[in-house]
Amino acid sequence: MLTPVLHVRSSGGLYGAERSLLALAAHTPPPYAPLLLSLVAPGRPDALVPEARKLGLKALRIPARSGFDAEAIQALASEARRLSARLFHAHDFKALALALPAARWAGLPVVATFHGDTGENLLVQAYEASARLLANAAQGVATVSRDLEARVRRWAPLAHVVHLPNGLALPPPLTAAEAREARRTLHLSETEPVLAVLGRLSPEKGHAVLFEALRRLPRPPLLLIAGEGPERARLEVLARGLPVRWLGFTASRPVYAASDAVVMPSLTEGMPMVALEAMASGRRVVASTVGELPYLLAQGRGELVPPSHPHLLSLALARVLRSVANSGRDFRDARAHVEGRYTPEAVGRRYADELYTPAVERYARISSAPTSPQA
Repeated sequence: MLTPVLHVRSSGGLYGAERSLLALAAHTPPPYAPLLLSLVAPGRPDALVPEARKLGLKALRIPARSGFDAEAIQALASEARRLSARLFHAHDFKALALALPAARWAGLPVVATFHGDTGENLLVQAYEASARLLANAAQGVATVSRDLEARVRRWAPLAHVVHLPNGLALPPPLTAAEAREARRTLHLSETEPVLAVLGRLSPEKGHAVLFEALRRLPRPPLLLIAGEGPERARLEVLARGLPVRWLGFTASRPVYAASDAVVMPSLTEGMPMVALEAMASGRRVVASTVGELPYLLAQGRGELVPPSHPHLLSLALARVLRSVANSGRDFRDARAHVEGRYTPEAVGRRYADELYTPAVERYARISSAPTSPQA
C-alpha cells in the first residue's frame, strides 16, 4: 500500500532548492508516493508544476496570497484528505507555516527540509529565523549541510534533526565534441580561458566579490554568468570593463561544456546543486568555504577560499587556470566522488528511512497516547 507524501514549496523559479526537491521526489522509494503542491500567488506564473510533470511526477498548483492565507491552508488540508496523504513535507518558511496548521486540520505529521539560509535582507532573515522556530512543531527536519544542522538544532531543540545531502541524477559525461559545440555557439575559441558562475543574481551569491577578484588578475578571463535575479542591474554596473557575458536563464549543460571552471563566490550556501553538477560535468570548482562546500570539495576535489576575500579568490582562480592550461579541461576525479555518494536513489532511500518512517511512527505514537483525565 502506497503512502502519499505531499511536498509543499513556495518558489519564484527553478533554482537549486527546486531542482533538489524534484530529484528527491523522482527517486523516493516505495511505499512513499510523492505529489508536489506548489504555492503560487494568484496571477503569477508557476515554474515548478510544469517541470515536475515533465519528469512524470504528480503536481498541483495551490493559490496562496502573501502572509497568513486561511484559504491556502484549507486547500492543503482538503488535498491531503482527497489523496489520503500520510505526510506533509515542507520546503521553505511559507510552506512550513501553512503546512503545520493544514496538517493539524487533516490529522497528519509534518517534516521539513531546510535548503539553506540566504540572509538576503532583514525580512528574509526574519523569515529564516521564524522557520527555525517553527521546526519545533515538526515531526522531523532534514538539513542539507552540517553547519545548517547545528544552527537548526540550536533554534529547534524539540525537533528530530538529521543531515541529509542533496542528490543529483548523474548526466552523461561531457564530451570534447559538446565542449567544441558549446564554444562555437557562444563564438568562443577552443583555447581561450573561460570561467562560469551559475545561479540566482542575489547578494548572497557573491558576484561582486568575484568581479573584484577578476580585476586583480593581469588578464581576466571571460566570465559567463547564467541566471537572473534582483541584483542584475547593480551587478551590470559593477562588472563594467570586465569580459563578462550575461546569459540569463539558460540550460546549464552548455555552460559547463563551454567553461574551464565554475566559480561559487557565495557568502552563504546550503548544499548547492551547481557544485554537484559542475563536479559531475568534469569541471573544476572554485568556491567559498560556506555550507557543505568544504566537505564536498575536500581532498583536492576543488579550490576553497574564505568568503568575501577577493585577493585569495583571485589567487585560486589563477591556480585553476594554470592547471587547466597544463592538464586540460576535464577533471574526472570529482565526478567519481559525486557518483559514489550523491545519487538521488541513495538520498531518496535515506529520506525514507531517516525522516519519513520515523516521523510517521512518532506521530502515530503521539496521536494514540491516552490523555490524562481531568481532575
